[in-house]
Order: sequence, then C-alpha cells, then structure tokens
Amino acid sequence: MPDWITQVGDLIRYHLPAGEAASLWPAVAAIAAGIVLCVAGAKLVRMAVVLGFAGAGAMLGAEAAEQFSVSAIGGIVAGIIVAVVVGYVLFRLWVAILAGLVAVAVAACIAVGPSVPSLLQEYDDARIAGGATGDGFALLTPQQQQASQHAGAWEYCRGFAAHVRSRYPGDTRRMAVILAAAFLAGAAFGLFAHRWAIVLGTVTLGTMLILAGTVPLISRYYPYALERCMQRPTELLIGLGAWLFLVVAVQRRGLRPAVALAAPPAQASPAS
Repeated sequence: MPDWITQVGDLIRYHLPAGEAASLWPAVAAIAAGIVLCVAGAKLVRMAVVLGFAGAGAMLGAEAAEQFSVSAIGGIVAGIIVAVVVGYVLFRLWVAILAGLVAVAVAACIAVGPSVPSLLQEYDDARIAGGATGDGFALLTPQQQQASQHAGAWEYCRGFAAHVRSRYPGDTRRMAVILAAAFLAGAAFGLFAHRWAIVLGTVTLGTMLILAGTVPLISRYYPYALERCMQRPTELLIGLGAWLFLVVAVQRRGLRPAVALAAPPAQASPAS
C-alpha cells in the first residue's frame, strides 16, 4: 500500500473524536449515509462508481509507476484516466454484475442460510479431529490444533468449501446450479432494467445502513423501545415495507425525465 494512503488514514484517525463520541460516530455516519442512499442514491451511483474507479486507478497507477521506475504523477494520472473511462463507459455492465452478486447473496441466504451454523460447527469439529481410523478418530497434535485455530480467513473459507463439497456432493451441485441461475437472472435484470436495479439496490443498501446505525443507538439509549419493537414484528415489517415503498417512489420520481412543455399552437393571422 502506498505511504500516502497510510498517512491519510493516520490523519483521519488522529482527528476522530475520542471516548463515547468515538463509539457513536460510526452509527451516526451509517444513518446519514443510509438516508442519502435511500433518497438520492440512484442519482449519485454513477458518480460513486466513477470516483471508485478513479481511486482504484490511482492506486494501480502508483504501483505500476513504482514497478517500471517511471514518474509517479504520470502513472497516477494515466491510471485515473483509464479507470474513469472504463467505469463510465461500462457502467451498465458493473450494475449488471452487482445485481447478479446481490441475487446470489439473496439466493444463498434463502437456500442455505438456516443450515450454515450447523455446517460451521460440523467443520470446526472436523478440524479438531484428524479423521476416522480403524477404531475411531485420530486427534491432531497440539501444534496442529493451534495452527488450525489460527488459520486465515481465506484458508478457513477454502477449507469449509472443500469440507461441504466432500460431505454433500449432490447438494453442492444443486446449490451451484441455483446460484448460477440467480446470478444470470440478477445480471439480466441489472442489464435490461438498470434504473430499477439501481433504485432497488441503493434503497436496500441505504435501509441496511440505517438499521445498522439505528439499532445500536436504540439499544444503548432506549432499550425498552427496541424490546417493544421486537415484540411486535408484524407492525415492524409493515413500517419497513411502507418505508421501502416511499423511498422507491421518491427515487423513481426523481429519475423521470422532465417532460418538455409543448409550445402553444400559433394563432392564424386574420385574413386581410
């Protein structure tokens, strides 16, 4: 990572408030960002994509300039230009890919979400045991157990996937077909109805951010209100549905093209 990114991060952390205000700051920021996304996210998403590509292009340009021993400024500028063009021209493609990934996440949560805790527990138990032998299980050595417990996230996920594939091959193949179909359906929706995909995506993400920021604040300052909401799930779902309908309508109304006012018909001049 370039040094200037580390310096910017240190500067931001230095100026963040300390104490109780520091713990409240992420929740307030999440609520503010969620409101912006829900109300005007569809108008800002193209700009956000372009800026994100510009930042990635700057980082890649700096790395490339360092690798090829050329001017860092020239590499950063070239990276920004190329990335901005790619992000702007292929904007609908990125929307389609993102919609496909969201569809995959939703399908995975519906299909295997309830069984994930038991699968994780089963995998953790299998990591402790070395495997079946003639008379039972061979336990790992303490060094092997410690190395297994401190495995990286990527290594853990790869081992979990391999464990599920080996134990449930038929279910794994069916799940792969379901996820592939979900990705194709989501990508097609994002490609051919990109306005609706953008609106629904920004509204969903914004609402999740609002909930992620609101729930900790209510839990800290108004715990009884949170408990009351949990005791009335039907009313909570109705309110959430009304909120989603409202913000979707607001965003779609803002995306409608302005209708040009028709010029009044010219009056015929009186015959002379």
